Order: sequence, then structure tokens, then C-alpha cells
Amino acid sequence: QIILSLKESLSKMSDILLPLSAIARLATLTPVYGLSVGMSALVNAGIFVGFTAVLAAIAFGVSSTVYKRGATKIAEGTNKRDAGKKRDYKSSGGAIKALVAKEWRQTLRTPAFALNCLLFLVIVPIIIAVLNMTSGQMSGETALDSQFSYMSVFMIMMMGIGMNYGACTCFTREGETFAFSKSLPVDFYDLVKAKQILYILLGYICIAVSSVIMLIFSRDFWLFVISVGLFVPYNIAYVNFAVWYDLSCPRLKWTNPKEATRRDIKGMVPFFINAGVSMVFLFTTWLPRILISTAQSEGFTTGLFSAIYIGAWVVFYVVALVLAVVSHVKLKKAAARLCERVEI
Repeated sequence: QIILSLKESLSKMSDILLPLSAIARLATLTPVYGLSVGMSALVNAGIFVGFTAVLAAIAFGVSSTVYKRGATKIAEGTNKRDAGKKRDYKSSGGAIKALVAKEWRQTLRTPAFALNCLLFLVIVPIIIAVLNMTSGQMSGETALDSQFSYMSVFMIMMMGIGMNYGACTCFTREGETFAFSKSLPVDFYDLVKAKQILYILLGYICIAVSSVIMLIFSRDFWLFVISVGLFVPYNIAYVNFAVWYDLSCPRLKWTNPKEATRRDIKGMVPFFINAGVSMVFLFTTWLPRILISTAQSEGFTTGLFSAIYIGAWVVFYVVALVLAVVSHVKLKKAAARLCERVEI
């Protein structure tokens, strides 16, 4: 009974991830909806192309808006109110505040940077909303009453945190202008800290919006609380690692902004590591939850499964907190050495 329940849950999960399951059925010529092989292939191709077109339209709309804003700011040039004014760190709220503002403006002014670094703030909440609506319709109940709320937590962890590409390319995107940043009268760690602050905050925005959407659909307040509590330190640890990784091997020699945001295998290392951690998290929390529900319905004791479930959450909390602290300390100590080592 447990195996059958797990099989049914996995089958529903594949239906929720509809575009991926459609392309998989198309590749294997698997019949669907009682149709012939040929018609099934057309239906699966249509599903995949349709979802791809929707995502492409969203991406185009966001990139078009960002591009227009960036082009307008470039055309306007320097604000007249700032003309002739000498800016110092005291009047602008300190070095860190000025550097965070510099990083933010640099991201917004370049459409390619804005698209790659900020698109996850739009895409992930949409995915969470679609995921919860689909799971609720399929199960005939809210996502709370099924195990698929954990798919939302998994997607927030893997994409809401892992797709924070701004952190993964924060120094690479500076290119040869990094020489100017190094010449500023601030500590090297201030350069790093400004990037940490900005991308940790962006990660929190995505986590907050996506988690609230999950809560609205699932009404699972406790899952909302414990998952957000886990994401708070884990997001810090991820951004710290991504910033350290990019500072360790920045690609500063580029002529086109698209080259700076091109995500090759080397540049995607933080994302792949986070994806692996997210998969481990999913199966160590979601699978025991399925086993608990099945055991309860069959009248079996759930002590062992409950212990595994609670233990998995405790382990991830401890690991996330330790990684957040250790990564911060290590990055702070290594900032000056890594900045000095970078050659323009």
C-alpha cells in the first residue's frame, strides 16, 4: 500500500510538472488521453510549445520594460539636481550604502544584467502559483491536504534561492571597471559586503512573495513558518558562497554584457550545488510525510517516520545556520586577499 501511494504521488508530481512530462512523453511516443500515438505526439508537442511560449512572453515583457527604463535613464544622463555636487560617503549614508546603490544602478542600467539578475523575482512566484493551483485541482482539495505543498517549498529553495544569478556574477559583471572599484577609498570587504546585502535582500523578496503565495493556496501556516525560518539562513549561506565563488574566479574580459551573464558550466556551479541540496531536502522531508499519511490511513504506527521527518528538518536547520555563519566569516577573511589577487 505504501509503494502504491508513493507511485500515485510521483505520478501526480509528473503531471504537475506538465511541460517536462510532455516532452518526455513526446520523446518516448507515449500515448495520452486515449489518443493514437500520432495524435498524442502532437498534443504533447503542443503542451510543451504552449508553456514555452507563455514563459517566453513573460520574459520578453519583463526584459522590454527593463530595457525601456534603462534606455530612458541613459538618455537622461546625470540628474540636474546632482550636477556640480560633490558626493561623499557621509552625505550619502556611508560607504556601504553608496556601494549598494552603485551595484543596484549598475544592474538596472544594463538590460542584459537586469533581465538575468532580476527575472527570478517574477518567474518563481508565477511558478509557485501555477504549481499550487494545479495540485489543488488535481487532488480535489487544497494543496495543504495533499503532500504537494512540499513541492512549493522545494521550488522556492531550488529556484527562488538558486536562480539569484546576480550573486553568481556580481564581480564578473563589473568587467574591467573592477579596477576602479579596487581604487575606491574603502576596505575591500566593503565592496564584498555591499554585494552580499543587495543579493541577500533580493533573495528574501523572492522568498517572501513566493512563500506568501504558497500560504494563500495551501493555508498551511506551520509549513510556511518552518520553511521561511529555514530559508532565512540558507539564503545567506548561498549568497555568501556565490559571491565568494565569483570573486575567486571572475571573468572580467568581456566586451558585450551578454558575455558577462552567459551561464556556462563553471558559472553555474552554485546553482547545481543548490539544486542537489534541494533534491536531498525534498526527499528527506516529503517522502516521510507521504509515509506518515499512508501509515495513518492504514492504522500503522508513525513513530519512526515522524522521527525521520522531524530529524530531517532539524538537521537542515542546523546545517543552514552553521553554513550561514561559517560562510560569512570565511568570506570576510578572504575578501582582501581575493580582491588583491584579481588581475585586470
